[in-house]
Amino acid sequence: MSRDNVTMVGANTFGKPVGQIGQDRSACDDRLRLIAFAVRNADNQGDYYDGLAEKVGKTCTASDDLLHQMGDPAESSTRIALDALAGKSCSPIATGSVAMARRTAPTRMKLLVPERPNVAQRETPGTF
Repeated sequence: MSRDNVTMVGANTFGKPVGQIGQDRSACDDRLRLIAFAVRNADNQGDYYDGLAEKVGKTCTASDDLLHQMGDPAESSTRIALDALAGKSCSPIATGSVAMARRTAPTRMKLLVPERPNVAQRETPGTF
């Protein structure tokens, strides 16, 4: 398959072309995480620390659409992917550290808490 026929639809990945092993220390409760290997593809590419969008020839931004079933042509990602297959233009996925920082910004979410929590729910917030 030619790279010209590949389109990435959605958002940039977080990029992690390395793997780790866990090393327990018997003297204490510490576990060291050592980077032990790097992943590369058949073309010897593996430097996608800022995500895959920079490495893919064509990208199209699409957001999650929770109002339609996955695969429904009206669903945002599916619609944009079908448009890309038809040769229509789209907005490229933002790349680089600024785009990643924007995407990983913390969001404020309120944890659901039962009105009268039992012991397990009190000790483990989020349990229902």
